[in-house]
Amino acid sequence: MPLKHYFSLLAFSLAAGFGGQAQAAVEDGYIFKQDSSRYGKLTFYVTRTRFRMDAMDLQIHLKPPFKFITMYNTEQKLQYQTSVASVAERLTLRKVPDKEKKLGTVEVLRRIEDRNIAGFVCQGYRSEHVFKDKKKLPRPRMNIYATRDLNLPKEMEIACAHLSDCPTGLGFPLRLQFFEAYKDEKTGLSGMKLTQLLNTVKAEKAKLNDQIFQEPKGFKIARDEAEVVLGDTGY
Repeated sequence: MPLKHYFSLLAFSLAAGFGGQAQAAVEDGYIFKQDSSRYGKLTFYVTRTRFRMDAMDLQIHLKPPFKFITMYNTEQKLQYQTSVASVAERLTLRKVPDKEKKLGTVEVLRRIEDRNIAGFVCQGYRSEHVFKDKKKLPRPRMNIYATRDLNLPKEMEIACAHLSDCPTGLGFPLRLQFFEAYKDEKTGLSGMKLTQLLNTVKAEKAKLNDQIFQEPKGFKIARDEAEVVLGDTGY
């Protein structure tokens, strides 16, 4: 499983208003169901204080102060903790290549159409690479659909943005679409195609108890996150 796409899955379920106390045995929250074009069906459990994502044989947990994630491979019985900042540094879908950056290319966000996704009104944004040479058309990179109608801590909001390869301040992303370059080998024609990386299909209010957020115990510490994500225990 490619790491740069995998981490982009972490934050799409952080879209809801929540109640309840941080130390309560049961908290108001949401269960999110999402479809990924690459990895199939995902399930998220989210409250104002805790976050869990299940993807195949992987679990990811995020909790205050929202600076670190702990990853578990439930099949290989492996675990690894890494910082949100470290993950964000490796997400490059929107990144302007260094060579182009030196020539004056910059990322620009522009508003596109709004969407209603899983019951949430989401504002649309398009990330584009804009060249210094204005004769060149901007290169689209990503469509982001995010909702601002939330009630989550600021620290969780920032972590959400970093883990989903999205700019902060837009809200919480519920749909992410990526523009990929393609070339038809038969005709020689080339262009851009839009690939939906992740889509939220259902958001259900729920009372989430402590057991849901209990992290697995007795797992071996992996050498790095790649070993956990890929399930590769060979050295």
